[in-house]
Amino acid sequence: MPPTRILAILGLALILLPAAQRTRAAASPHTLVGAVDFVNGSVGWAVVSSSEAYTVKKCIVRPAGVPGCNQAITRIDATTDGGATWRAILQLRGPIPLQGETGLPSVAVHMVTERAGFIGAVDVHGHTILLSTADGGAHWTRYALPGLHPVGLPSNDTLSFPDQADGYYLIHTNGAMQHESVDVWATHDGGAHWTRVEYGSFTGSGTPHAIGLPGDKGPMFFLNRNSAWVTAEDAGGVPYLYATEDQGRTWARQTPPMPRSVTRPGKGIQGYYGSLGAATFFTQTSGLLPEHVVTCLGLPSNCKTTLFVQHLVDNGRRWSNPTLLRKATTMAPLSQLLGPNRWFVGDGARLWTTANAGRTWRAMSSLPGGLVPAEISFVAANRGWVIGRSPHDNAAGYPNVAALFATSDGGRHWSRVALP
Repeated sequence: MPPTRILAILGLALILLPAAQRTRAAASPHTLVGAVDFVNGSVGWAVVSSSEAYTVKKCIVRPAGVPGCNQAITRIDATTDGGATWRAILQLRGPIPLQGETGLPSVAVHMVTERAGFIGAVDVHGHTILLSTADGGAHWTRYALPGLHPVGLPSNDTLSFPDQADGYYLIHTNGAMQHESVDVWATHDGGAHWTRVEYGSFTGSGTPHAIGLPGDKGPMFFLNRNSAWVTAEDAGGVPYLYATEDQGRTWARQTPPMPRSVTRPGKGIQGYYGSLGAATFFTQTSGLLPEHVVTCLGLPSNCKTTLFVQHLVDNGRRWSNPTLLRKATTMAPLSQLLGPNRWFVGDGARLWTTANAGRTWRAMSSLPGGLVPAEISFVAANRGWVIGRSPHDNAAGYPNVAALFATSDGGRHWSRVALP
């Protein structure tokens, strides 16, 4: 599909705001922040939605037949002064699907330079789309992404752009009874053309070096155009990864060690479930993997959830034994690497940081108002942003609050960022 230059498409699902109209809108009590990405301490993007954009389930199922659904607006806001001021650079009209783990809108945001970046979303007609800019959002080019909603759902877990030309898209094509097939598509011209490099067959007829059918597949992380990892969990709840070093053409399974509290005999463990967060990497030999582990002594009421962290050792050849961080909640764990020694991890309740590759950890201050971290974007040891959301969804299935917070002292203090 040839690219379409977007200038002002008022009757469709996308609106690029002229410079004269990029002014602050009146604040809404139902405005929620869904994603954030900063490339340095000054320049970043945020996804800001009205609750109507993604919380009305009937809008997601039949948007064309429900009055008002297509009027919901999701904005992409940009800042060049560290979040002191923001301007809208793009609007998406229509309902936005939710991410299962966080309850936040499924919109992918990838900045690769101060001026260039990508937005992945589903338009009002149910088409998966990619929007690209090379001039800070002044102009956008629209491309078609493979797959259809809800099979193909762009998010920061499924769409990855390690640079301005190379991108990868993970599509969940089929699944039943803890079996799931996925396809991986690649582009090497900034999204204009896509090629399927991994074909997931639900009949189990994939190649020996493919991403296997058993288990649920999780986030995908591409370090560069060649190297990537996809997290997964087998039918028994044991987490593992698939790794590639040839642009997704072949994949090798990696099984990190399980926590000793689970594998050690005689402890009365009756049940076990592991859930991997997104693996993050600084180099091919420096990686971080957070894991929520649920262990049960008999009845479900006797279950406990803890957070473990593992990292690559032996020059990247294997994963370390899990390090117990703390008792955790059941939300998906977060992680980010700024270097081989500086790591950030979220356990569903608060954030933790280490400056010595995990030998010691420091707990950051809790977010104001009892909010819990749902997404992180740090650019330096002391400078970062966090989306804080309500710890529980409301009856409609979404958080009452999802706000952006900033820190300039490594999480010792947080301030709420004012968005339009």
